[in-house]
Amino acid sequence: MKRSKSTLTAVLAVLLAVVVNAQVPVVGGQGARLSDIEGTDTLVTVVLKGSNASDANLKIQDVRNNVLTVESESGQLNHYLMSDIQEIRVQGSVMTVKRLDPLVDRGLTPEQQQVVTRAIDRAYEIFNGAAGNQPLRMWAAEVIAVGGTDEQKQAALDYLNTLASGNDLRTALDAAHHLVLAGSPPPTSELVSQGLDSGDRLVRASAARLAGLTEDPTGKAQLHQMLRDRASDISVPAIDALAWLGDREIIPTLLELITERNEEKANAAADALIALGGDDVLAALREMVPSAEGRARFRVVRVLHALGDPTGTKLMREEMLKVPSLEFDSATILARQGDPVAMQVLRDRLAQRYDPYQEVLTRRAEATAALIESGDRTNISVFQELLRIGMPEINITVLRLISLLDLRSLLPVTQPVIESSDPAVAIAACQAAVSLAHADYRARLAKLHR
Repeated sequence: MKRSKSTLTAVLAVLLAVVVNAQVPVVGGQGARLSDIEGTDTLVTVVLKGSNASDANLKIQDVRNNVLTVESESGQLNHYLMSDIQEIRVQGSVMTVKRLDPLVDRGLTPEQQQVVTRAIDRAYEIFNGAAGNQPLRMWAAEVIAVGGTDEQKQAALDYLNTLASGNDLRTALDAAHHLVLAGSPPPTSELVSQGLDSGDRLVRASAARLAGLTEDPTGKAQLHQMLRDRASDISVPAIDALAWLGDREIIPTLLELITERNEEKANAAADALIALGGDDVLAALREMVPSAEGRARFRVVRVLHALGDPTGTKLMREEMLKVPSLEFDSATILARQGDPVAMQVLRDRLAQRYDPYQEVLTRRAEATAALIESGDRTNISVFQELLRIGMPEINITVLRLISLLDLRSLLPVTQPVIESSDPAVAIAACQAAVSLAHADYRARLAKLHR
């Protein structure tokens, strides 16, 4: 009886798999089925429902339990729910022996290029129509300078360079920031020293970040003074800048600040310690573990984990992930490295009913980004759902997260928002689209958005 029951279960499982697989159309490949492609070196494009988002140059590794597992060009395994897939397109013919050439062209598909082209055109429309909104126009100019036509790029760079050379120091520094992000150095190196000498706190903070972004060491003495400022609006930019400059003299101060009650300063110190790294940092943090408590302990463990310390990783998994107030932050960190328990914590969070408050929506966006980064793309629709809510702050948060992900199949997700009537949201969408198409730009944005 047991044997017959187990046999029946196996038969039902096979039948279920056949039914599920049959629900996903396979286009091309001379009539090939998923079972013909699974485990071979056939390249396919997975097209998702709703958004028509697509992921190209994939190899199907496995189909089971309503989940499609694929291998990307870089060798990373990613997962899709079969119910989320519109169709699977075979690229060429079904092949069983061909190996993926590491030098294969990894350019955009025609559909993806269309989104990027529209993003540039939309950014140019806003640039030309935002004469009365200088910050918005500078933001649009940055995006255009990265991906526009030669004529568009020249117009954007001329505009930013004119502002960066002007007499208004605050505006000049803002324009210089946009130039750096666009990959073009500011017209003068004197901006940093002028800004650090200013009595305007916003100007000093902006100058500090510019010093770090341009790796200008001339103002180090002033940055060290700012580092000790009690106000985070001054100390945090100095922390960032000195870490970007690789200044290891600040490590003792960072080790003090990581236990600060001021979360912004403490988190900046943790990020700076991760950026600087080194055996001295690891040794000092290991000594802090026994006495550190609460959020301070979490930050110490976070840095140890990020620097590859086994004890830090163990504590993150076995302790931090089990503390309710730290569970989400721990899960987003661990999930990015593919930790299955952490990934399930985030999936469970996304499956829960929720109230549309900004903090809750932001966490949904962060959980989705962490899962996508881990290779699990079954929740891309959460991004679409959040973008449809119509809250500008949430839209911009989601688009910023998308802009930092190396996943070109997210380009169609940005398409509806590129046409937003809110120009700030539209430019954020344009920036995300251009970032997905330009890795160097994405890297510069990632430096600013920890």
